[in-house]
Amino acid sequence: MDLIGQRNVRDLWRERAYLYRERTFLTVDDGVRPISHYTYGQSLDEIRRVAAGFTDLEVVAGDPVLLHLGDGPELTFSWFALMWLGAVAVPVATTITRDDLDDVVQGTEPVAAVTNTETDDPSVEPGDPWTLIRAVTYEQVRAAQPVSHSRVPKPEDPAQVVVSPGARPTRRVITLTHANCLHAGEHTARALALDHSDTLLTTFPLHHVNAQAATVLPALTIGAHAVLVAGFHPARYLEQVRRHEATVVNLSGSHLRALLAQPPDPSDRDHHVRRCLLSTVNVSDGERLAFERRFGIDLVPAYGVAEAMMLITAAPVFGERRWPSVGLPVAGREVRIVDDSGVDVAPGQMGELICSGEAGRTLMQGYHGRPRVTEQAIRDGWLHTDHYAYTDEYGYVYVVDRKTDMIRRSGTLISPTEVERVLIGHDLVADVAVVGIPDPVIDEAVHAWIVPAPGAQLTKTAVIDYCHGRLTPVQTPTSVKFLDHIPRSTCGEANTSQLRHRAARSA
Repeated sequence: MDLIGQRNVRDLWRERAYLYRERTFLTVDDGVRPISHYTYGQSLDEIRRVAAGFTDLEVVAGDPVLLHLGDGPELTFSWFALMWLGAVAVPVATTITRDDLDDVVQGTEPVAAVTNTETDDPSVEPGDPWTLIRAVTYEQVRAAQPVSHSRVPKPEDPAQVVVSPGARPTRRVITLTHANCLHAGEHTARALALDHSDTLLTTFPLHHVNAQAATVLPALTIGAHAVLVAGFHPARYLEQVRRHEATVVNLSGSHLRALLAQPPDPSDRDHHVRRCLLSTVNVSDGERLAFERRFGIDLVPAYGVAEAMMLITAAPVFGERRWPSVGLPVAGREVRIVDDSGVDVAPGQMGELICSGEAGRTLMQGYHGRPRVTEQAIRDGWLHTDHYAYTDEYGYVYVVDRKTDMIRRSGTLISPTEVERVLIGHDLVADVAVVGIPDPVIDEAVHAWIVPAPGAQLTKTAVIDYCHGRLTPVQTPTSVKFLDHIPRSTCGEANTSQLRHRAARSA
């Protein structure tokens, strides 16, 4: 038995609504509609109404349902309603490309999709995976006739399937359970020493585990107030923080730099924020000091992965930070740094960071439909994070880099292979390699090296225009350079180290 017992998300909602029925749980500021507020009692009533509507649509326990909704109350309540039923939420970004959406539909086989409109995409064609599932709007779900609920979910039952960035067919589609969600709330609440008087604000989208595990679930865990703001806009951010009287926020390195780039203002410290969860490892000590001095916000660096939903380490809020460390293992976690043979390395030596846990409770249930990949990731009770790290003599963890070549742009991981696959589809492109290069504002910029087809006249503008509609805005290259050939190894792999260095010099 662990600290969540045999409870599920439905149990947690009943407990909090009983204790805090008149307290505000959720505020949504999507920048389009009037700001909306929901108490714990109103939220639970809406969740139960939507859950009843899903049953009328013949959604039962274990059924996956795609949530293709923007960041509004509709997504939040649909997400919780499916967990209430014991069904499985599959939240995706509304900016997801058609190819990626088709992949998700084929991989998760949802029985229905909740969308912004009945058709959601008028360009669908007969035979597309999108046409094979029933698409309904949120209002249609709410209007359905209540039917008795499905069985009570167990803690180890799937609650959601989240889609992390990655190249097809290796994209990470992760199954997370009710226990994972409850542990996520506990981990963040304890790591940041939160209480029910806090207001947690995020600009991360709810389909992202960051918003779930750093804001919504810890707020629910302690009876606090969650504020969802659609999109990060540095010029308006502090105004939004003040408007909602936020006490806890979470930012990426690119967010931090964008705020520092704003003109200083006498009101920069006019807010109630006492703590900021910093989910990045590439902020310099100078940037940290400048941010804390200017804004008066205490930065708490932390590290986590979706497979662990989410925090693994965090800097002690009442102890030494040892910047740029990402802190110590959070309550209930054990971490090791190992070499390629799985042997612990000495302090100061770099190795892979692995985290102990139980699949389906403190670690993901697994990669959806990929048992062999799951077995490789979770071995003998240890999650292999695929991140390089080291510890100091006091056990503080320092994350160095990803073992893969994933690019982090404005807090989002981007697969170079995915971008390359799109670019190589251009008739005038003969070869391509995509790398990430450091950027002072957005963490890393997406840089494309392209070899034009013989005799082709190709421009940067033409390449970027080609990406529109094929890649999301964050995936689209910010810089393009042309080469006579891509340096590759004898086995055909691009020399990404050389290309990254060359791109950084020419930036």
